[in-house]
Amino acid sequence: MSLKDIKEKKLKDKQAIVYAVIKMMLIDGFMDKREISTIKKIYSFLFDKKLTQENLKNLIFKVTQSNDFSQGEGVVAETIARSIGSKRSRREATEALILVMLADKNIHTSEHNLIQLICHAWDTYDIYDEYINDS
Repeated sequence: MSLKDIKEKKLKDKQAIVYAVIKMMLIDGFMDKREISTIKKIYSFLFDKKLTQENLKNLIFKVTQSNDFSQGEGVVAETIARSIGSKRSRREATEALILVMLADKNIHTSEHNLIQLICHAWDTYDIYDEYINDS
């Protein structure tokens, strides 16, 4: 694998993490400003640049164009699980998903179901337990 291939893979994983946290925000049908703020922080951390409101709107629009939302948390979780390949990126994505889930201080059933499915698929329950036990 060339250096270029590695960089492209890392970029793809970062984009998949951003799409995943947007899906977490949208899964309960509400867009809370604290969730949006958390997504912006995650984006800034991953890409080392600020996420503008316009770019956020475009990302949300792109995410909502996928057909998995109408099919429930299981399909959304499966889509997210397939989108991120490396173990490290999956662990980062699990943490990011949990941060968005906890941002509005209310764990909705759909969010809980989604994170449980993701943790099961990726075997990242240790991260979930760490955050839930600390909150």
